[in-house]
Amino acid sequence: MHSPTSLQPTVTGGAQRRGNPNRVHSGQIVATELAVALLLLGLIWGMLPTIGLAVVAAALIVLAWARLRGRWLFQWVRIWLSYRTHRRSLAPGSDASALLQFIRPGAVIDMMELDGEPGAVIAYEEGLTAVLEIGDDTLLPSGLLSVPSPASLLPPPAPNTPRFRVQLVYASVPVGGPGAPAQAYRQLTEGRLPASERMLIAVHVPAAEGWEEADLRRALSGVIRKVRRKLDTIPSRVLDDDAALRTVLELSAHDGANPVREVWSGVMAGGLLHACYRVRRWPDLRTEAARDLVPRLMAIPARAVTVSLTAGPWTAGEAAEMRTDLVVRVTAADATSLTQADTALHRVLGADRAAAHRLDGEHLEGLCNSLPLGGSAPADMPTEVEHGLSRPAAPLTMMRTPIGSAGLMVGPNRRREPVSVRIFRPLATRAMLVGGVQSAQLLTLRALALGARVVVQTARPPAWERFFRNLGGPNDSLAIVAPGQPLAVPPATQLRPLMMVVDVGPVGADRTPGHPWQTTLVVREDLSPVDIDALGHADIALLQPTTAEAAALAVSVLGLSDNQREALSRPVPGLIGVVHRRSVRWASLGTAPMEQQLLA
Repeated sequence: MHSPTSLQPTVTGGAQRRGNPNRVHSGQIVATELAVALLLLGLIWGMLPTIGLAVVAAALIVLAWARLRGRWLFQWVRIWLSYRTHRRSLAPGSDASALLQFIRPGAVIDMMELDGEPGAVIAYEEGLTAVLEIGDDTLLPSGLLSVPSPASLLPPPAPNTPRFRVQLVYASVPVGGPGAPAQAYRQLTEGRLPASERMLIAVHVPAAEGWEEADLRRALSGVIRKVRRKLDTIPSRVLDDDAALRTVLELSAHDGANPVREVWSGVMAGGLLHACYRVRRWPDLRTEAARDLVPRLMAIPARAVTVSLTAGPWTAGEAAEMRTDLVVRVTAADATSLTQADTALHRVLGADRAAAHRLDGEHLEGLCNSLPLGGSAPADMPTEVEHGLSRPAAPLTMMRTPIGSAGLMVGPNRRREPVSVRIFRPLATRAMLVGGVQSAQLLTLRALALGARVVVQTARPPAWERFFRNLGGPNDSLAIVAPGQPLAVPPATQLRPLMMVVDVGPVGADRTPGHPWQTTLVVREDLSPVDIDALGHADIALLQPTTAEAAALAVSVLGLSDNQREALSRPVPGLIGVVHRRSVRWASLGTAPMEQQLLA
């Protein structure tokens, strides 16, 4: 058996040999033979039996050989029967465990030691799955990381070891929407920064005859250790049971208030529409553009885009080969937006001569395959012929999957590179801005562009009146309340985070647990000793140049250096320092032309 290193995609000059996407199945041959046999029987039995049997034979021929939207008719019949007979709805108010049972019946989650850490194992009839979250969890991104493909992370085949498959799930929330804040933000960032992103790697060991569950668990822990070693300097975290359930909930957009319901053309969850696609013809990975297919898919104009790449298991033969699968799920607010996203998806794939079919009648399975639950089972994975190309065994090794650019852009640094902050994350976030109401309005505008709901609690409404008027007044995304005034807002989610802007003067530190995807931004014109408590407990501080006394106070509370104190007390217009864990990044709090109009 060849080593996996011999299975990398070749870069020869010859054209790749195309497979036959219309391959004939053995059942079609059997159906044809049965149709001929029925006609022969009819000739023996007489005219009336011949007519009846001819109708049956014609139906068999049509069912076996007719094609519709890239599939044989008998395949559509099988899909329709499965669609009509399985459970297709989950009631409102269902929790993450109920959602998991709905999309993966029989699945249970327990804990075991994975690479020396307590981690969750998702067990169901097909096998065991463990999940890693990729990337650092700090508020200040450390820069772009190039994550290896699942094919590179898959352990090589070896005797007396189980077969594995590795799934990479990449979920992104692009900055979209027709509103003025989103348009202004795209003008600022040139459309390069998504609102948020998450990447997870699921390692699955299938159940197999002759393997006890205890052996599979030991093997799974060993593979997790090997995968993390191959990731090298790329940060990774083993998800525990609570984090795994929460991840399934968030990536599926299930908010608990709305039902989850599968219809023929998609899945409705969280009040949004989801459509799933499977790539059936892969791009030519010898080209640079094709290797960047995943980043270009993530930029599709949609409420969210999720890409799932599954590699493995290795299969036996003259040379080792692996199965691969690419599933894309697009999420949109309504049918019109979903149609636009569908068009954009096919345009991106078509540019690389790739193609995908929409999983009509199978969108619930597509939703499951786009979550970090281990990917598609081998029987469900498209074969190389069904993909449309006979290609090398590990085509994903050349595909690029960068992560680390998402967040709210504060401004460019002196090298004109964007300085961004993960202002919304799966944890509660406490931020403090020392710089005044105009800077607070600019950050509010950019938070709105990321799809956030913003509530401004202020003791000086006149300072915010023009800002609200320029944005069309209070609406579903923007509200203003007086200090202490109660306001009911829906729970924050990854697709609809919440920012609470507190502009009421000095406040104490917020020591409540908070909620995921919710950020509290305390606004102060100047820093004084009464702000020490709030500043010291802030997860992130945004500081504009101030007086020497205030700069010395900030340096003392945040543990910064004397050089940073001098920079903070230097009057440079538009300069802002982003402070997190004693690290400072400087940016120019510039505005795009459209932002200037909205802030005028």
